[in-house]
Amino acid sequence: MVPALALTVARSSDGLKLSEDQSSRHLGWSTPTEMPFRGATMAEFGEYLAGFLGVPVVDRTGLNGRFDFTVKQYEELGREAYTAALPGLVKSQLGLELKRQREQLEFLVIDSLEKKPTGN
Repeated sequence: MVPALALTVARSSDGLKLSEDQSSRHLGWSTPTEMPFRGATMAEFGEYLAGFLGVPVVDRTGLNGRFDFTVKQYEELGREAYTAALPGLVKSQLGLELKRQREQLEFLVIDSLEKKPTGN
């Protein structure tokens, strides 16, 4: 069991809209104050959050399908401030909450790596 965050539904929100295109995901062009997601699953959004928060994020929303949404900040923040603000932004704008808990997760562990010479 490792420390993780569970992405859960805190309340209903107009911030999440079921995507018309359920076949693929694409990130929109981000700006310093907006990060748009188009056709993202909640598991994919959890991977994005994990990259900023530095801890695994597990989808426990029960929301199926792909969604269109945008995470907005009200002023340009540096990475550290954005990381600190992200859980509150997700809750207020999308109605999703990040709850600390312990999860049993699988990890890939590489014991050693050897570089073999290759010919020119």
